[in-house]
Amino acid sequence: MKKHLLILTAALTSFTAFAQEDFSLKAGAGGILTANLGGGIIYDNATAAISMENMGFGGFAFFDMTYAELYAAFTTGYSTIKIINVNDNTGLFSALNFGLLLKYPFSAGLVFLYPLAGADYQIFLSQGDRKGKGASDEVSDLNSLWFRFGFGADFLLSDNLFIRAEAVYGIRLINEYEEDLEKEARRNGASLPEIQIGHGPIIKIGVGWIF
Repeated sequence: MKKHLLILTAALTSFTAFAQEDFSLKAGAGGILTANLGGGIIYDNATAAISMENMGFGGFAFFDMTYAELYAAFTTGYSTIKIINVNDNTGLFSALNFGLLLKYPFSAGLVFLYPLAGADYQIFLSQGDRKGKGASDEVSDLNSLWFRFGFGADFLLSDNLFIRAEAVYGIRLINEYEEDLEKEARRNGASLPEIQIGHGPIIKIGVGWIF
């Protein structure tokens, strides 16, 4: 977890250099849909450990500085942690995401389009019934760093009011839960455990105000 936070902190520090004299300030909030489509390890060609698969929804708030967007989101939904031939842990999850996306907007009339790239850190608040379900009982072991890329658009409704729509895809770094599974596999003599990278989309739609 510490190394993930150090990476994100370094990225945030570097991103602030993008501030320019002609920047505008915006802020807003809206709804968010998220998905994590996999992750974990496969070993011995027989057993797969998937650290997380989920589909969630919730809300987010953002603060925009023309070339950078800071955001925070809360999501909840259905998820599963599964170890094939051993057990399943299914139920509801809840999590917080804190991130920053670099953006480069260009005008198309009353619409501003922009590519996006950045990162966020996902902090799990709950995950079904963790007890006895895998290598660790600590829900914090699921916390992970995501790298995101995609595109967005701001639709102007007036001089100050706009609708924001964004679609980004993410790749997740291995978390502590998966690291524990890999170590356990090696202790049990598994040959060449293969890490499966987590990935998935985020869709955000909100309303914002230009200051």
